[in-house]
Amino acid sequence: MGILRSIQTKKKVYVIDDNPLYRTMVQNELAQIEGIDVEVFATAEQSLEKKDSVPALVVLDLYLDDGSNTVMSGHQAIDNFKSMNDNIAVLLVSGEKNETLLQDYKDYRGIDFITKENHIGEKLQQLVKDRLFIK
Repeated sequence: MGILRSIQTKKKVYVIDDNPLYRTMVQNELAQIEGIDVEVFATAEQSLEKKDSVPALVVLDLYLDDGSNTVMSGHQAIDNFKSMNDNIAVLLVSGEKNETLLQDYKDYRGIDFITKENHIGEKLQQLVKDRLFIK
């Protein structure tokens, strides 16, 4: 019963990033947090096709690109996730440095933002824990 209970109480986290190396790095950082189940996707469309679960948190690249110019942007993905359930937390992870744009996202439904860097591990883990109320 203990194992079943721990599986049922894990919070689902989606990681969406078009860069496979960065996606794997974020997945590895989040795998160190107890109480969450991480799934990774290259596009927002892939994650939205999953009908069997709704994430508690989405870690999302702002600028998604598969080379075809047809994939959903990070902004469009936010709208889609929030229309599914407005309580889904979103953490944008991007190389964007425009302070005005970053503040706009912070003001837009309380979305947190972290800048892509080589050493974001602790900061990323803490933001995820804070958003999911994990100690």
